[in-house]
Amino acid sequence: MLDDAGLLLDPTGQELLALSTTATFLWCALMEGMSTGEIVAAYAESFARDEATAAAELGAALLDWAGRGLLAAGAPPARRSPPPAPRRASASSSGPTAPAAARRRYRILGMLFEVGFASEAEADTVDEVLGHFAADGKDVAARAVCAGEAAGTALWIDGRRHDVAPDVAGLAPMVKHALVAEAVNRYGFALCVHGAMLRRGGSALLLPAAPGSGKTCLSLALAAAGFAWHTDETVLLDGERLLARGVPACPCVKQPAWELVAPFAPDLPKRRVYRRADGKLVRYPLPPADPADPALVRAWPVRWLVFPRYVAEAPAGLVRLDRVEALRRLLAETPAMRVALDTDFVRRLVDWIGGIDCYTLAFDAFAPAVAVLDRLAEPRLRSSLAA
Repeated sequence: MLDDAGLLLDPTGQELLALSTTATFLWCALMEGMSTGEIVAAYAESFARDEATAAAELGAALLDWAGRGLLAAGAPPARRSPPPAPRRASASSSGPTAPAAARRRYRILGMLFEVGFASEAEADTVDEVLGHFAADGKDVAARAVCAGEAAGTALWIDGRRHDVAPDVAGLAPMVKHALVAEAVNRYGFALCVHGAMLRRGGSALLLPAAPGSGKTCLSLALAAAGFAWHTDETVLLDGERLLARGVPACPCVKQPAWELVAPFAPDLPKRRVYRRADGKLVRYPLPPADPADPALVRAWPVRWLVFPRYVAEAPAGLVRLDRVEALRRLLAETPAMRVALDTDFVRRLVDWIGGIDCYTLAFDAFAPAVAVLDRLAEPRLRSSLAA
């Protein structure tokens, strides 16, 4: 149970179903062993339905659950086809043999990566995007090499070929993506969420959203307004309390938004133009955070979960979201999960989101959206609401 609704776990199919208030009532009635007639009568009385409507809605729910295999007596639910495995780098016993003309070391999520380049010019290009991660040390976790080949410049990590950039404009985006992904894959976490993370005081604000929602630009606007910025893209949730830690890589701003974001990222117009693998032209402003700030390597409790969406001619406004729906949306923006979807973990999820305020936010301009979120996180306002 979660607020006025519920979650239904199918551990065999590794599926978590969000139930409405009425569906939760029907499922609980089944669990209590009520007969069909008893369920129809109780449902009709509780939700102001006539008995024919109540019977039809119960029949629809039973048909859906039976189709999922959740009501099959003595048989487990049918397994869903497993998701496609992530593309793995191809292995090689040798890898590139040419010596690197330049080397750089970057520390991401506490792990030190050494990268070799064919020239100082290539190294300088990548440094603009990863230079704030620059670090010294002998505890190298992985060694990477950028090596020229017929198709362009290939990236190898520990003797495995990861990807290839066709030209210098695609080199930095490729290396950034690969090293961050490598660091995340080596880091222990429960959920990896695609979203921005900011902080006000000791509480985290998460903005999970799909690409194109405006979350990166909104995160930079919030940072300019005084929020502590942690990431625009990758949030890791872990531990018993599912505390949040961001990966503070350079924000990626796509071409249509450059002029809009320039007031919040003064260095943006001076940054190089890169081309991502999807063909989009992007710039990477420096993260609006001090790389030496110890707060960036801490994990923080989540207080607000806001799902932003840029909508033309939409006045900025928060709409409270049912926590069951918020959890469904959060998992939709979770590309990686490192824990089994079992009863214990679902209980942890329920306990976690039970203490979080959940909203949607539609906006067409950054200033009103920032003002709305600033009021949400303002300490004195929170205190008065609690009282």
